[in-house]
Order: sequence, then C-alpha cells, then structure tokens
Amino acid sequence: MIFDAGVAYFSKPENLLIGGATRDGLRVWNGTPPGSFVRLTWVSTDGHPRLISAYPALVATDTLIDISTDGSFLIDNRKHSGADRHVTVVRNGVRMTLQQLVKTIVGGSINLDLLRPVSINSAGSVLLLADNLDVPAASGAWLLTADGTLSLLWNSAGANMNDSGTVVGTRINADGSSTGVRFDGSTVTAVAGLFGAQAISPDGTLIAG
Repeated sequence: MIFDAGVAYFSKPENLLIGGATRDGLRVWNGTPPGSFVRLTWVSTDGHPRLISAYPALVATDTLIDISTDGSFLIDNRKHSGADRHVTVVRNGVRMTLQQLVKTIVGGSINLDLLRPVSINSAGSVLLLADNLDVPAASGAWLLTADGTLSLLWNSAGANMNDSGTVVGTRINADGSSTGVRFDGSTVTAVAGLFGAQAISPDGTLIAG
C-alpha cells in the first residue's frame, strides 16, 4: 500500500492497472491512449508507483510510450488537440517537443508530425518511425541524437534501441526483399538470419519474433 498526501490511493487494485511498460518490464505506468476514460495518474521508474504529482513535468493527458533508465519520458500526444499535439520528451523535468529538439535533418526530408516515437535511452537518443502502410519502402527508421541531429537509418522499420544506442530493425531492399539490420552508433550492418527483430537487450542480444 502506498500513501499519497495521507490517502491510500494504491490500496485499491484497480488503481494499479497497467497501461504501458518498457520492454524490460522494469518501468511501468497506467493510462491509455486518448479517448479512453483512464488517464495517466501514476508512474513507476524504480519499482515504486508514484502519483504523477511527483513528476511535475507530466500531465494526466500525456500518452507515455517509453521511459529510459535515467527516468526520461517519451510521450506521443500527436492525437491530442491544441498546442500539446506533438511527440514530446521530458528530461530532467523539462518538456521539449520534437520540433524544439530537432536542429538538423540528415538523409532526407520528413514531416516531424508523421514520426511515431518508439523508444528513448539515457544518452538522449530517440528512435522514431515514419510509417507508410501503403508503400512500406517509403517508411523509415529515424534516430534523433542528443545534439539535435535527426538521421534516417534505413527504409522500413526500427524495432528497438538499447541504452548504448544500438538499434535493430528490418530494412526493405530495392528488390522488395527484407533484411534484418542493426545500427551500432556509426554503421548499419546486415544481420544474417535476423527476421522480425523485436528488441535488443542492454548487452546487445537480439530478440526476434
């Protein structure tokens, strides 16, 4: 049971319903996408759920996507209305939209509002996807680094990124075939036999499925 301002908020099991979690399951939160009756009310970054009042930069209408190991938040509010309708990063208590974070774009042009956030790490990097379901080869995995550089890694999908900045995913080749790929921070390489990469662990182990 956890008390907040003297109220045993977490004494009711329904108040601990999980709406999302990081891929390692170590950081969890409640709340669901816009339109649901469940708003973001608590977050756990260290195994202990706390009301969002403990995180002044978060608001109940935020749609959380990921939490890094250093407690940075990745938020997707693109379906919201008003000024807050953007992908947003909260780091050290400061909220910044994707539009504010991106300084340079490398590898092509992209409408930032079309990028879907996937993951964030403690180095300040954010993995995003440009989804084009009609033309898969026009989709792309994009990486935003802490210096504000947004780079196209490859066409198609980027599945996950670990804390060291290694990204895994699937690339659509010119002939329409697909190849499992990985980005180690400087170079994109093909990974033989890798199909449907879903995650990469902190030690670099690839998980496919």
